[in-house]
Formats: sequence, C-alpha cells, structure tokens
Amino acid sequence: PRSLTTRLVVSTVALVAGVSVLIALTVTLSMRAYLTDRLDDDVRASLGRAFLGPGRDFGGAPAPDGDRQADRGGQGVGTVTAALDSTDGYGTVIADSDRGPAELEQLSDEALDALRTTPADGGVHGVRLPGLGDYRVVATRSGPETLVAGLPSDEVDRIIGSMVRAEALLTLLGVAIAGVAGTVVVRRQLAPLREVAGTAHRVAELP
Repeated sequence: PRSLTTRLVVSTVALVAGVSVLIALTVTLSMRAYLTDRLDDDVRASLGRAFLGPGRDFGGAPAPDGDRQADRGGQGVGTVTAALDSTDGYGTVIADSDRGPAELEQLSDEALDALRTTPADGGVHGVRLPGLGDYRVVATRSGPETLVAGLPSDEVDRIIGSMVRAEALLTLLGVAIAGVAGTVVVRRQLAPLREVAGTAHRVAELP
C-alpha cells in the first residue's frame, strides 16, 4: 500500500504540473502575441505621425535645442525615426533628459545600418539597434528614400518576464498543494486496503 500511495501521489502531482505548465505556456504565448500586435499598431501609427504630419522632417540636420524639446510630433520616449537611402541617411531617437523634457538625439551610424536592413514592405519587423536595444520597426519607400519608424519592445519583454515568474511561482505552489492534498486523500482512500493487507499478513503467520 505504501508503494501504491507513492505511485498515485506522484502520478497526480505530475498531471497537475503538466496541465499547469501547458496552461501557463498558452497564456504567455497568447499575451505576448496580443501585446506585440498592440505594439505593431503603435509602430505603424508612429510612422504616420513622423512623416505624414505637418512640418515633420527627419531627413536633415537637427533643430535647435529649444525646438527639439518643444515638438516631438506626439511621439513617445524611445521612438526611432529615420530617412535613409542606399548610402546616406539621418535618424533620431526621443530620449529622456535629466535636464527636463525629452530630446531628439541623432542615431549612430551603427543604428542606421541596422535600420537599413529592415525590409521596406510596410510590415513590422524586429531589429536590435546598437546602443538602444530591441525594437519593432516598420519601413516604407518614399521616392529614393526609405522611411523608418520604430518603438522599443522592452516593455513587452518586461511584462512577459513578470508573467513567467508569476506563473512559475504559482505552478510550484500548485504542485506543492497537489502533493500534500494527494497524499492525504490517497492515504485515506487506501486505509481499507491497508487493513486487509494487515489481516492477510496476520493470517499468513498462523500455523
């Protein structure tokens, strides 16, 4: 009976753990897909605000400091915009500033080269920008130039990371509860079997 109890409890705990992992994986993948779709919509809207709004021009030299701080075209911190051709280009990123409002900072040549690899198909793609991190970017052709806009994906990664940690903790807690509860229930259900086994053992010892 003791060996049977162990096997039943282990089987129950394994079943609970497997179902919990499957549910957690499904929820995590679904949430990541949802958040990524939301981010991709924001990236497309960012491209429209950057290059279709009035007075927007990211293809030339940066404006004076005061103008850079005053007009961000409704874009959020971390937004990347660039106008590129095959050999040259210019791009900016909206960065936090310890001195006050966020400012437009010029992108490095390495970041521009990474953006230049983005297919200009109107779809949103993932890219790692040196010095900035992982981004979701969209590119489209406009005459001889490729117009690019992107947003950082670190917020999605942070949310998913928090979800995974919470799911792992809940899974471990569920497995522990299943182990304790399973042991109690199985032992109670097998109590008559133990009594029968004890009686059979005593009978077997009789002359």
